[in-house]
Amino acid sequence: MDPMQVAHERLRLVMAAGGIGTWDYDPVADAAEANSELRTMFGFEQDRRIAPEEIFSLLAEDDRLHARKALSKALDPEGDGQYRAKYRIHRPNDGEERWISSIGQAFFSQGKAVRVIGICRDITDEVSMERLLSEKSRLAEQLEIMAACVAAMPGVIASFRQGADGKPSFPYASDNFPSVFGFAPEEVRTDAAPVFAHNHPDDSERISASIAESARTLSTWREEFRYNHPRKGTIWLEGLSRPVPEPGGAIVWHGHVQDITARKRAEEELRASEERSRAFFDSNLLGVCYGNARSGAITDANDKFLEMIGYDREDLSAGRINWYEMTPLEHRPFNAVAIAELIARGKNERPTEKEYIRKDGRRIPILVARALLDKATLDGVAFVLDISEQKRNEARERKLHADRIAIMQSTAAGIAHEINQPLTAAGAYLGALRRLLEMRPQQRSTTGIQEMLHNASAQIARAGEIVSRLRSFIAHGEPDQLQLSAHGLIHEALSATAAATNDAGVAVSLRLNAAQDEVLADKTQIVLVLVNLLNNAMQAMEPVRRREVVVSTASDEEEIRIDIIDTGVGLSEKIKPSLFEPFVTTKPRGMGVGLSISRAIIEAHHGRIWASPNPEGGAIFSLTMPLANNHGVATKSDEMVGSSLSTIASANATTREYIVGE
Repeated sequence: MDPMQVAHERLRLVMAAGGIGTWDYDPVADAAEANSELRTMFGFEQDRRIAPEEIFSLLAEDDRLHARKALSKALDPEGDGQYRAKYRIHRPNDGEERWISSIGQAFFSQGKAVRVIGICRDITDEVSMERLLSEKSRLAEQLEIMAACVAAMPGVIASFRQGADGKPSFPYASDNFPSVFGFAPEEVRTDAAPVFAHNHPDDSERISASIAESARTLSTWREEFRYNHPRKGTIWLEGLSRPVPEPGGAIVWHGHVQDITARKRAEEELRASEERSRAFFDSNLLGVCYGNARSGAITDANDKFLEMIGYDREDLSAGRINWYEMTPLEHRPFNAVAIAELIARGKNERPTEKEYIRKDGRRIPILVARALLDKATLDGVAFVLDISEQKRNEARERKLHADRIAIMQSTAAGIAHEINQPLTAAGAYLGALRRLLEMRPQQRSTTGIQEMLHNASAQIARAGEIVSRLRSFIAHGEPDQLQLSAHGLIHEALSATAAATNDAGVAVSLRLNAAQDEVLADKTQIVLVLVNLLNNAMQAMEPVRRREVVVSTASDEEEIRIDIIDTGVGLSEKIKPSLFEPFVTTKPRGMGVGLSISRAIIEAHHGRIWASPNPEGGAIFSLTMPLANNHGVATKSDEMVGSSLSTIASANATTREYIVGE
């Protein structure tokens, strides 16, 4: 046999044994020849002619263009003539998809391809193996990543199994299992009873019930529960897993369990903080409101704040409360500065004093402190203090200061006012004495001279006693009290004013009907008050023709009341509320000091003094004093008495220097 034929036969046998198909393509005639192995590989019948285009039609659409480009490249005279392609085919005889690897070589003549021969090999199994190896490699990489993730997770990844007989176990658990449950994974791989034994007694029944419900409905199991950790003590755990039923009735939950003790503690602290804040919010010690620093809209407020501004919950819900709109125009520039500071710093360094306009239009002075809760939205909280009482106190303090000055002035004027009468009387007596001494000796009356000297001395002594008593009263704020007859004091006051009443043509009548008249009183001070009231009555009757004064008394078990009734011009409605204030007078030449001193004296005696109109024309000045046998019961409250005494005492330091001469 020809050696060439032998070599050719050997090559054919090798290709047949290896399942290698051969092909021969004539590009000029566009015809192809294929051996038996290639026909079998591509699903062609052995005895029919194969067109090149028919082969391309079997290729998968995604691979067809690639194979055509590879053939065009091999036919290019400027190339190396090599043909290489890997593609999928769908065999026509059975429809099976196969992977084919084809290589070939083009031959050229006169710059043109005249023949391409090549081989094909079915590499379906190789491709499948490559894919399998690639998938395994990818899975291994993913498992490595998952293992790293599991190790980094704060909890444990585990599979919990409940057998058909109800026996629990953990067939799989990650390395963090001891940290979460306090047991090694191998200790509970076949029996999870030790873990269940450490569930908190108060939560154990609930956990078992939730597992049973998840098993019944195949729904996700999720629980938060307490666990008595062997080393850490009681901790909080949170579990989340999905059930997967197994043949035979067992169920396996795959999931995650983590320690949430820190979160629970933080939640509890937050809850306690919110409860404290809510308690403060609801305590109504301060007005509290939440709103927006830019728009001024108030979104929530406690009852105290709503009470301050006169709005209600309906107004709040309807968005009708806006701090900017409630701010008076004159306060808005200063308010804008405070809001700018709030936005820049997140809070006001100092509270802002301003006013709000209430729903009823009235104004309320407030002190407000603000803080931002969210710098992005400019939502914040404001704490509002109603300072109305403080403002009233400040006004009272200012008035008290003015009263102190007034009392100092009125006391000085009052002394001059009250000692004027005895000094005038003493001057009159001394004038009469001078005229008597100018008479001839035989015309003089020794008795008259002695009487004049006695009367003048008595009036001077009375003036000195008034000064002494007022000095003591100013220095100590308390009268020098003795048990005296109120009726006797009235008679003494009438005696002191007898000359004036006669000169003025005033008829004085007494109605002393008090069954009891014993009082604890400073004689000089009470007589001074009565004399002042009598003089006022006489001066009030100067413009009228009917001039009558009635002095009446009445008593009950606790106090005596003295009324001095005149028929003068009466009291105007305008002056009545401030009649007993310093420097308020109804007389053209009056100084307005007598009645203010009279009130201070009577209140220092635990009594009251007031004025009312006389129905028959004129005025009635009334005063009360506690009876001596009931002096422990004050007719005015201790606060009013204390106020009177503190007013007198507060003027002492100032008046001593000028009045008493200390």
